Amino acid sequence: MKSLLINPKLYFVVCMLCSFALSALLMIIGSNPFTDSFSSIGAQYRWLFAAWGVASGLAIFIGLRLLLVKLGIKNRWFNLGIFLSGLLVILTTAIIGEGGLQEVKDFSWWWHLVTAVLFCVLSVSLLSVTLIIKFKKQDNRNITLIYIAAAVVGIAVLLIDAVITGWVAAYAQILLINTSLIILFSTNLLERNSREKVPRGPVFIGEMIENGDLD
Repeated sequence: MKSLLINPKLYFVVCMLCSFALSALLMIIGSNPFTDSFSSIGAQYRWLFAAWGVASGLAIFIGLRLLLVKLGIKNRWFNLGIFLSGLLVILTTAIIGEGGLQEVKDFSWWWHLVTAVLFCVLSVSLLSVTLIIKFKKQDNRNITLIYIAAAVVGIAVLLIDAVITGWVAAYAQILLINTSLIILFSTNLLERNSREKVPRGPVFIGEMIENGDLD
C-alpha cells in the first residue's frame, strides 16, 4: 500500500485519466468543439477548465520527468523546461476572459494567449527532442518512430485547423495534448527498459530543488 502512495507512475495515470475525462466532459457539455476553441468552451465552465489545467499540467510534468529518468537524461534545462511546461498549462487556465481567445483583447486575453502559446511550443519541443534522443539511443526504434509520426500528425492537424479557421478548434487542441499523454503513457508504462530506475516519493517530487536544477 505504501509503495502505491509514493509511486509517480500511479500519479501520472490518475492525472492523465482525469485530464481525458475532463476534456471529454467539457467538449460534450460546451459549445461546438469543431468550430470553437477549447478556450471559449473553458470560459463557459471555468472551474472544470481550471481542474483540467491542473490535471493536464501534473500529467505532463510527471510523464516527462519519468521519461527523462528512463532514458538516463540529466540536464537542468530539460528539468526546468518540464517544470515550466506543466506550470504554464495551469496558468493558462487560471485566468481566462469571457470568450476565451475569440473576444475582447483585455489583460485576461493576452495572459491566456501568451501562456497558451508558450505551453504549446515548450511542451511539444520537449517531447519531440526527448523522442529524438530516445530514437538515437536505439531504444525501441520502431515504436519510437510511431510516436514521432503520431506527434507530427497531431501538430499538422492543429496547424491546418489554425490556417482554415483563424484559430485552433477544441478538437485539434485536445487531439494534440491527449496524443502527447498517450505517448508518455506508452513509453513510461508499456515499454520495458532495464536501465530504468524510478525515484520515489520526496526524492522524485523535490529532485530538481535538491540537485540545484533550478539554480
